[in-house]
Amino acid sequence: MVAEVGWPDILDILLQRGAVVDSAPSGKRAEDNKIAGSTPLIGATKYNHPECVKRLLA
Repeated sequence: MVAEVGWPDILDILLQRGAVVDSAPSGKRAEDNKIAGSTPLIGATKYNHPECVKRLLA
């Protein structure tokens, strides 16, 4: 969600602390919230946050 909102400073902190960014939410709750299968990279791209995309690809 941090990448979707476009908070690169918070994203940096999470990445430094070992956040897992390549997994996608799944299950009933994720489907109900319409986020099933979405990764942080997809969200950052969808909502046009190039700085977050750069950090996720680094």
